[in-house]
Amino acid sequence: MNLDKTDERILKNLMVDARLSARQLALKLGISTVTVLSRIKKLEKEKIIKGYTALIDHEKLGYNLTAIIEIIAKKTKS
Repeated sequence: MNLDKTDERILKNLMVDARLSARQLALKLGISTVTVLSRIKKLEKEKIIKGYTALIDHEKLGYNLTAIIEIIAKKTKS
């Protein structure tokens, strides 16, 4: 899927604050709310937006160190 400037601007804003409403995004970007909603729906359908998540302050929960590791192994023939 090819992203245009509007898609890129929507994604950049959502990466900074995924809690922005479609209306807030529309006002910020100078486009209609309907456009924002349809673009987000398209980006979700194409799995470019894979989900939304909360960032947790682990220190406030009493954790001194947090490590998140993801390993993706591809099976290859030897």
